[in-house]
Amino acid sequence: MITTKPQLTFVARALMFFTSAVFMTGCSSFVSNIQSNIEDRAISDDIKFYVSKASAIKACVLQAGGDCPDLKTPVVNEDALAKASELGYKSAQLKTLLTARPITKDTIQGGRDALRKNRSVSVDEKSKAPQISEAHVAAAKLAADVLMNPTQGKLEELYHQVAGNRDPTPNAPLTLSRREVAIYAKGIQEATSLQGWEPLRYHLHGEVADLKTQLEGLKTRGGGTTDVRAKVVALGSTIDHITLIEAYIAAYFENGNFISVDINASHLEASATVELKEKLHVPDAVAKEMVTKLVMQLMGTNPDNGLYHLLIKASDGGFVTRGGTKYVFPGLAVSVDPSSDTLVKISKIDFTQVGSDVVRAFIEALGDQLGQLPADTTSTACKAKTAGKLDGCDNLRCYVEAKEQVKAEQFSKINEYANQAESLAATATGQVIRGVSWLSLNNESLAKLIETAVGVVARKATEKVTWCLYACTTKTKRIDASDTVRAITIAVGK
Repeated sequence: MITTKPQLTFVARALMFFTSAVFMTGCSSFVSNIQSNIEDRAISDDIKFYVSKASAIKACVLQAGGDCPDLKTPVVNEDALAKASELGYKSAQLKTLLTARPITKDTIQGGRDALRKNRSVSVDEKSKAPQISEAHVAAAKLAADVLMNPTQGKLEELYHQVAGNRDPTPNAPLTLSRREVAIYAKGIQEATSLQGWEPLRYHLHGEVADLKTQLEGLKTRGGGTTDVRAKVVALGSTIDHITLIEAYIAAYFENGNFISVDINASHLEASATVELKEKLHVPDAVAKEMVTKLVMQLMGTNPDNGLYHLLIKASDGGFVTRGGTKYVFPGLAVSVDPSSDTLVKISKIDFTQVGSDVVRAFIEALGDQLGQLPADTTSTACKAKTAGKLDGCDNLRCYVEAKEQVKAEQFSKINEYANQAESLAATATGQVIRGVSWLSLNNESLAKLIETAVGVVARKATEKVTWCLYACTTKTKRIDASDTVRAITIAVGK
């Protein structure tokens, strides 16, 4: 076995903090010192972030929403919030709940029925709703497995440590397991593909309703409520995360509007010629030539009930982050060029990039649920909120400059700092991973996923901290004498 002892140091500016002339002048650095065996070692990174000790800023970062809190008013459920955000608490509670009340067709149906009672549902909508099947149960279980994966809790813990909500444990690095990350990412993609998030949300809705009833009973009897309130907070947070996931994933895969061409396999050439002439407005001879080449490319596929389905993109869509950045599923594009030797071209999909984008959307949803900052008016979160699809995310709102303490120029600065944090975190992580062993394992997709995960968490925590620094400027001094720089150690092992 070959042993190497490379010394790799990556210094990355991730946050810039105040001086008298500049809003932020501190920096965040990634420092990697790797001395180990090429197969059996753990990669260890020290990430340093500026931590504000100003009371108003700390309270703002801790709470959901974009308002600087009034320090005279205690943080609502502060003890329950702290308990619910402990490493592994949410996944442990979810596991306990699912063990006591397993996911079944009846629990999913019951949750869906209960949610419908809270809003008006048309007869047409009810008739179109699919019957709950064992496939929904299996998909919901896959989604639950993702949320109980240790990686989920560790990424949330990283968010809280970077944001300054919690101190790192001395000599105990936050260790991401490559095996767990691979299972986590695969689970996200499978649960998304099988549409498991919605049935899981229906099931959990019944659980949180029961907990709230239990909580009210304890209050009436004067009993201790912290544990139950923490469970309600944790489960509510999980449901809100799932709600955002559904909106973000749907937007990502929507990718705009498409023209659908259905071709009858039994009369392939004739029906295809008619469809293409009508929808592409081309002469009969051109349509027939196009069909000949289409058939050559399509015969390798299986028809669906006698029909081949083609999609031709008509307009753009996609998932837009809180800050306004768009991510779009590349889709299967069919391009037609009568003047080209290759008349019809069908694009290939980069599934490694798609997998990374899906994980990004999932972690963006986690960060947006924790922070619930005002979102750009073009963002998926804002549009979903406006459409009434984000029940539970009460503090998340669309950004309107006239109603916010944070002005448009500052909003742009927040995005700038967050972009820097993500880019440099992901770059440094990716360089360490590829420079030592992951490349030797020929697992580029896993490397891309881990750098995406770390980068997005750094982005979301940076958005929250920087927003609160701006929002609280009128209520507190910008620099507190006890402000410090915190080192967070992240290790990547087997």
